[in-house]
Amino acid sequence: MLVGVFAILFLGSNFTLLYAGHIGKFGVIMFAAAALWCIHHAVTSRRVGWAVLLGGAVGGMLLEQQDVALFFGLFVGSYAVFAWVRHHGWGVVGLIRFLVPVGVVALLIAGSSMLSVFTTNVSDAKTEESPKNPQEHWNFITQWSVPPDETIDLVAPGYTGWRSGEPEGPYWGRTGRSADWEKTGQGFMNFRLESIYIGSIPILLAMLALVIYVIPGVGTIKGGERRSRRERPTIEEDDIGLFLDRRAEVLFWGVTAVITLLLSFGKYFPLYSLFYQLPLVREIRNPNKFIQVFQLAIGILCAYGLDGLLNERLGSFRPRFQGRVKAFVFTTAGFGVLLMIYGLFLASAHGIQEKTFAAQGWGKAAPVIVSNMIQAVMIGGGLALVCAVVVWALSSPWGYERRKRQWGMAAVLVVVVALDAWALSQHYVKTIRADSITTEHAVIKFLKEKLNHGRVLLLNQSSFYNHWLSVVFPYHNIPAFNIVQMPRMPADYQQFLSVVGRNPVRPWELAAVRYALAPREVWEQVTKDPRLASSFTPVMGFDVFPQQDGVGVSPVLDLRRAGHLVLEFKGMPRFALVHDWVVTPDETVCRQLANPGFDPHRQVLVAGGSELPPPPEGVQSNLVGSVEVLELTPKQVRLKVTTDVSGVLVFSQKHAPHWQASVDGKASPVLRCNFLTLGTYVPGGQHEVVFRYAPPVTGLYVQGFGMLVVVLAGVWLVVGRSGLVRVGGRQAV
Repeated sequence: MLVGVFAILFLGSNFTLLYAGHIGKFGVIMFAAAALWCIHHAVTSRRVGWAVLLGGAVGGMLLEQQDVALFFGLFVGSYAVFAWVRHHGWGVVGLIRFLVPVGVVALLIAGSSMLSVFTTNVSDAKTEESPKNPQEHWNFITQWSVPPDETIDLVAPGYTGWRSGEPEGPYWGRTGRSADWEKTGQGFMNFRLESIYIGSIPILLAMLALVIYVIPGVGTIKGGERRSRRERPTIEEDDIGLFLDRRAEVLFWGVTAVITLLLSFGKYFPLYSLFYQLPLVREIRNPNKFIQVFQLAIGILCAYGLDGLLNERLGSFRPRFQGRVKAFVFTTAGFGVLLMIYGLFLASAHGIQEKTFAAQGWGKAAPVIVSNMIQAVMIGGGLALVCAVVVWALSSPWGYERRKRQWGMAAVLVVVVALDAWALSQHYVKTIRADSITTEHAVIKFLKEKLNHGRVLLLNQSSFYNHWLSVVFPYHNIPAFNIVQMPRMPADYQQFLSVVGRNPVRPWELAAVRYALAPREVWEQVTKDPRLASSFTPVMGFDVFPQQDGVGVSPVLDLRRAGHLVLEFKGMPRFALVHDWVVTPDETVCRQLANPGFDPHRQVLVAGGSELPPPPEGVQSNLVGSVEVLELTPKQVRLKVTTDVSGVLVFSQKHAPHWQASVDGKASPVLRCNFLTLGTYVPGGQHEVVFRYAPPVTGLYVQGFGMLVVVLAGVWLVVGRSGLVRVGGRQAV
């Protein structure tokens, strides 16, 4: 079991996606494992409480990440039906009674979230990245497919590199490559941040499970004998039942492993186009997500494979599969030897391989790439030989004589797989000191003091800047303009950036950018563009130096000598009073915003359909009022507004349906200003203006009720052990 746990949780993309920050996938895997556990108990006990818990696990999967949960659900759901039918037959009524509580509870917990995600990402999201042209849409959905020739990565760690842009092993394969990149050079050459490496030992043990349990004749002959007898089963017959149960499980997960591996190939698998036609599937990107389901199946199979050699109840069957196990040992050893021979070949042709990669544009990275390839196949081959030796020892008479020897050899496999997982983790998990995040160095202090609720812009996101953006700034509550992560860009963002972004300064201006950070070389490039150079003023210089778990910062007084600069930018305030407004239809507003002659400090474009009085006349400056921030939280902003004349208070915050506004406690219409941001009308005088985000809570109450049902079902299973209702059957006695 430990080998299976390592294979599922601590290897492959299920583990290495930690680096990419895909946290939701780990929750899906956790709840998928819980669902399998609940399926076993629900089917064997027929207690409705277990069906309710199963619904809770399915709902949890859907709350974590719905696209991955759907892929897992296809096979977890199939397994639930498979397990029920195998134990209780094809009775439709019983199957429905089993599945209805599961579906109801799952919808109670995740239904509102599913509806919201569907509306945002499927129904409303019509973006450039998700185009209407069928071929372009296919290219968009299948861009991250696993090339079949890269499946060597499953057993050779880092063969195609650790990840894109990694100096110790840049990814050089084709995953993530944009369509027609070879012809146009446009888009991604590749992009991968995780490893699909599972290891020779788990994969070979998974194959061993098929060798042990897929034996023609045992199920039909012995199963028939057992069903024909009415007397109490003997121990041997119980062992036959165990074997047949294991065979069914192994067959199911074996088929699952094959199907999910083929589906992970995506555009490289001819039949994926048929799967792509299923409802919702055509809206889920990246077929390589099926590798995570494949990894679950491999983990289950490898646990069955090792248990097949260790389980004493299967001893009477060993003569039946002894010959196959022996053939497996020789095949496994041969596989390991072939990998090592391939490694020796790569080593002998090291120079030629380096020149080949250098010619492809990898330059100085070519020697690292070739060295990693050699090391990867040698490790894969060595682990295959270890697996062959241990399986031989466990299946030989010497291994059967003493149980301690058996468990000792099995422990060797567990330790080796654990060490393999640890070695893999060194490339994806790095510990850092807390003070590398919490320390307020000179730049952080400057921004905290000067931002005044505005945003900071990073003109470069490489090196330490990315760490600051994703970790340091959020910790210190420093808002940034740069997008950290956006799986699928909403339609309004895409329209805004594609049109208004032609004037690069305008989006920064409207987003209340007050300062920008940039390396000197980037700033020197900026100064070559008059439009950009006139918008920034260097106000602080700093250098960085390496220190444990990050970089240190030292201020530089002479801005001409500083390696990095803080630049002041004349963006709008986060809360701006504007005294001239024009109601403008969406068809033209983005073009007007992009016009260099438009001044957002003096005029605001309000979405069509808004009812506003005419703007005051004769206002020559926007400096006829003030805004004081009294309270600023993610869900509520309270402002003291003083103005001589009426105006529109523009709040640089993404417009969303559930924002509300009030002026002096009275509801005020929320305006959509400058296409994307919030606003409300404020008459002359002194007022308290409140913006409040108040989404409906009905879905939350429904979800809470579903979770309460799951908790009560758990208590019921623990406390009530007699007279319990059974799913698909009569009351227990």
